[in-house]
Amino acid sequence: MHKGEIISMKEQTHHPLLTSLLEQFALSPFTPPGNVGKWQSFLNRLDHILVYDLDNTYLLVFKKIFKEATEGIAIHFLDEDRIEANPALCRMLQQSCSEVNRWNLRDFALHFDPRTRMTVRKELETNGSYHGEAILTASDHTPITVWLTIDTIYNDATRQPTHRVAMITDISQLEASRRQLHFIATHDQLTQLPNRTMLIKKLDLILARHRRDHQKGALLFIDLDNFKTINDTAGHAVGDHVLIECTSRIARQLRPHDTFGRLGGDEFLIILEGLHHRESAAYMARKILHALKKPFHCDEKVFELGASIGIAFFPQHGIRSEPLIHHADLAMYQAKKRGKNRFFYYNESLERTIHTNHRIEQALRSALEHDGFHLLYQPIIDAMTGRVVSVEALLRMNDTTVPSHNEPDVFIAIAEQSGLILKIGQWVFHEACRQLAEWRTEGVEDLVVAVNVSRRQLNDESWDDFVHETLHQYHLSPAQIDLEITETALMTSPGSGVEAIRRLKRAGFHISIDDFGTGFSSLSNLKNFSMDKLKIDKSFIRGIMTNGSDHAIVAASITLGHAMGLTVIAEGVETDAQRRKLLQSGCDEIQGFLLGRPGTAEETLRLLRQTHSE
Repeated sequence: MHKGEIISMKEQTHHPLLTSLLEQFALSPFTPPGNVGKWQSFLNRLDHILVYDLDNTYLLVFKKIFKEATEGIAIHFLDEDRIEANPALCRMLQQSCSEVNRWNLRDFALHFDPRTRMTVRKELETNGSYHGEAILTASDHTPITVWLTIDTIYNDATRQPTHRVAMITDISQLEASRRQLHFIATHDQLTQLPNRTMLIKKLDLILARHRRDHQKGALLFIDLDNFKTINDTAGHAVGDHVLIECTSRIARQLRPHDTFGRLGGDEFLIILEGLHHRESAAYMARKILHALKKPFHCDEKVFELGASIGIAFFPQHGIRSEPLIHHADLAMYQAKKRGKNRFFYYNESLERTIHTNHRIEQALRSALEHDGFHLLYQPIIDAMTGRVVSVEALLRMNDTTVPSHNEPDVFIAIAEQSGLILKIGQWVFHEACRQLAEWRTEGVEDLVVAVNVSRRQLNDESWDDFVHETLHQYHLSPAQIDLEITETALMTSPGSGVEAIRRLKRAGFHISIDDFGTGFSSLSNLKNFSMDKLKIDKSFIRGIMTNGSDHAIVAASITLGHAMGLTVIAEGVETDAQRRKLLQSGCDEIQGFLLGRPGTAEETLRLLRQTHSE
């Protein structure tokens, strides 16, 4: 039976109850998803069973619809205040039909939630009909999500309501699918934690509530230390396993009402509500760090993992989610910068530091593009003869508008962080080689130029080719270049960096350990690298005359260097007393303001000619 035939039949029967049922089947504005096939199948069956005797048709149709419908049907007889339900509705309610058919309207209505009862009452009073989603409670108290449609039947003569017909469709599966889609949209699929979208939404709600109630809280921004190494070396499957275990350990440290979610990658947020003391956030951070100290085991492999945690407080450091997350992120970055596996509080000076660093980074980029660098050269003197044996190339910026830009310790650190050190390092090496070749045309032979090399340069695959091409361009030998590598960079370089040092050494470059004593050396590593020179940091030279510990460290470093066959250089020599003390201790070479400040290429050439002529 088609929709048009039902409408035609409805017009012929003139029976209001059957008409209502036919309207709901054929003309209802809502067709429950997934049930279209059921409706069509039922209508097809009607096509076979209908008898077109107009006096009896409506009775037969009514009985078939009422008994065989898979959707629940309830008819309220207003004059008797009696409910008559079909078998499908009784099964839904988990009640016998004999029991349900003794109910009145109040008994039936109690199986719906209070909000639905109130809304239905208003709609029926106003429009005489209702359709919408509702919660139906079965006899065992199981809630069922249903689509409820109610129509009012009127007496043709008096236009007074006589019946109300309710059609009830179980859409629990649809609701479950909807909940699942919502969960997928708001949660991370690997860890099942709230995702960034959900976190920001919840954080905004918490911030608004805390402002209203004058409460305080904290936001912890967590970034796992060394997690990328696990992914790179063991694969993402192992990385996922470690990540899940990590989130489980963190979750066990939290209070029931704390919010924990994953921003993405190895970054997480924790929202701590209702804090009375600043130390409460620190206590939580310490618990998390302690929980992550224990090694992680996967596929018979053991991994060490830590975390850097930034802490921002609300409303002190932000009343909206994005600024607050940004501030906690800045604090986390400081924790990572200070050695990892620790926490750090946000403060306003961090923001100023970030802006300053950004200005310096922009100045560095501008200097690269517009020839904004120059080199100065500081002589390194043979301690016994006073002869200049080499010069160290020192990078300086031409920009004098911001004093901090011209502090090498400041702008070189920013260059390292930003990755600009790769291009800057190439410029320094190229300029030092060009200048060395120019001095050779001025008659200066056998001079060695020391150039500082960063860890990033050692790990750059293009560095080897670049230095050899540059040497070839200026017809120089690797023996004329002394590559200075800081002790910390040497000991923290990964396998690729270590191999790069060995290749450079085999190629004939001199390799020096710079800033010796300020990092963490392994004597076996120093031996394996086959270094040429050891350069004692100026911080120890400064106190050599007054501090017994500094003198002992310097003396021990000289002895160690000589025992390993290294030339020992002392930097930062500023007084003649320091020079004599170093000479007595057996130091080979010295460098510092006493013997020569960094100078331009022209000034260095005059000094070289002077010392070589003596």
